[in-house]
Amino acid sequence: MRLGAALMIVAAASAACRGKPGADDPNTLVVISPHDETIRDEFTIAFERSEREAGRASRVRWQPARGTGNIMRFLENEFASARSGRPVGVDVFFGGGVPAFEAARKAGYLEPIAVDPALVESVPASWGGLPLRAQDGSWYGATVNGFGIFFHRKGHAARGWDEPEAWADLANPRYAGLIEMADATESGSAQAAYEMVLEQHGWDEGWPLLHRMAANSASFPRSSSDVVRDVSTGQVLAGMSIDFYAYTQIAETGKDVVGFSVPEGGTAWTPDPIAVIRGTSRKGLAARFVAFVLSEKGQGLWALPVGALGGPTKKALFRPPILPSLYDGKEPLLVEVDPYAVPPHPADFVTNHAEEGKQNAESCSMCHGGEGQVIKGGGPAFCNNCHHSAADPNRSWIDQHMEKVDETGAQACFECHKPTYCAECHVRGAK
Repeated sequence: MRLGAALMIVAAASAACRGKPGADDPNTLVVISPHDETIRDEFTIAFERSEREAGRASRVRWQPARGTGNIMRFLENEFASARSGRPVGVDVFFGGGVPAFEAARKAGYLEPIAVDPALVESVPASWGGLPLRAQDGSWYGATVNGFGIFFHRKGHAARGWDEPEAWADLANPRYAGLIEMADATESGSAQAAYEMVLEQHGWDEGWPLLHRMAANSASFPRSSSDVVRDVSTGQVLAGMSIDFYAYTQIAETGKDVVGFSVPEGGTAWTPDPIAVIRGTSRKGLAARFVAFVLSEKGQGLWALPVGALGGPTKKALFRPPILPSLYDGKEPLLVEVDPYAVPPHPADFVTNHAEEGKQNAESCSMCHGGEGQVIKGGGPAFCNNCHHSAADPNRSWIDQHMEKVDETGAQACFECHKPTYCAECHVRGAK
């Protein structure tokens, strides 16, 4: 019954998208997005103004969606309909996190586009090993996301409780029924936040921690924005949140009522992409919208104050731009952190990532290299990019490491391994 209702909703949304005025208008761009109304309004105003200045009467119409799970179901339905001759009803996919865009790319939903090389080169291809755009041009990072704990300050003060500062705080039994966790199958930002816990605490400690947090959760809403809303009203006391949801709500509710903390060593910066949908009849218009979002005009909307030159018109967005040049101090940005000044993984991740990488290589492969293919002997091939850069990617390192030691010596091995490391295998079986 629930499945049937969900399919009816998706089908109705698809039909509504195709049936609304302007759906077949070559000058009306249709954008599907989990972004809130504030973001949608500001980018509509700025892009349509830019198009008018260029002598074009382009318009933007939005297809809002509550979470990336809904967007992926919508796209699946649209492309199924397209195979029967009906056109896909949207032109651009804007916002939702890398995992959703990688899933859409692999499903064939995205159209690789060429963006002005100068614009592309103004942003690094990757940061700390995390790609900021797809190699084939199918998606580009439009902004970056950080994660933390959004909490009700007055509610904590009334109980005489310290404000939460670490992910583990949310697993404290005192929070039973007083936190919320968004559904990671529906919310890309929730999935990313939970991965931060696993990165900081490792596989063996991270999963039990998440389980205890889930036991405290009063509910599992479909969107991370619902968590922020419920905390701000005092319905619950805390929840994991993407940074800009929290900062936007703090600006509306007040710092004396709600607050936001970033767990030390427990967060990272990840790109939030934009892409053109494959098969759109408005590819030129869609590509111009993507280029605008990536340009200095579009990037300034994310973090400049209302009324500033190049800033938003109605409300501040409180999001870190992906364009590094905006962090040069010349403009008064509203975001508190320069993401390029901090690593994208928690501070101690380099030394403790091995166990998670062994047990959860698929998660690593969402951002790092290729498809995370497994090579002979086990292990994801992209690990060799750092650990054994001279390795033959078609052979396991175990099979070839003695050849490399014979060629170059073992000194390079000891940059990571203790001299006694070799003995763990070579002496253990000796007679």
